[in-house]
Amino acid sequence: MILEGKSGNRVDANPAGEMFVDGDQWRKAMERGDAFVWDSLDKDIDTTDTLLAVRNDHPSRDLVIEKIVCQAGDVACIYQIHLVTAIYTAAGTGVIGTPLNTNLATPAKATAFSDETGNTQGIIIAQPSLLITTTYTLGGGVNGPVCILGSDHAIGIDQVGESTAGSVQVFGYFKDRSE
Repeated sequence: MILEGKSGNRVDANPAGEMFVDGDQWRKAMERGDAFVWDSLDKDIDTTDTLLAVRNDHPSRDLVIEKIVCQAGDVACIYQIHLVTAIYTAAGTGVIGTPLNTNLATPAKATAFSDETGNTQGIIIAQPSLLITTTYTLGGGVNGPVCILGSDHAIGIDQVGESTAGSVQVFGYFKDRSE
């Protein structure tokens, strides 16, 4: 059922006339203890390596990538944010997801590695070019999430023409597939 308000804007509702409201999923995930950040830290990676890769290991929940923040290092470079489309064995430096609710410090059911060497670049979803010491943010806030990773799916961030520094943070939360 579609309802129309005084302003002429439409809203989706159930047959009883109750509106469907998404709400702030990020805040709700933090309250549940389902929100995390993965940080590559400042790295000098090899040209063919991935600065950070995060894979959803939860068998029945999706990992919503809310926001990705890239910080350029000592030279201008391109960051390629890509979906990993092939199964891979992760390798590199392990990264533990930091829970964003310290009262519920449940570990993230995700595999994350910085200076990652095991994945094959898949579908590029963004390719920002960053000047020295600049920052780029994809997703978050009114821009909504970057993507939703199903079980065993991953996202990676590569530096092309990489510098001897640079970092990336991936902010995400787990949600039930029925939500």
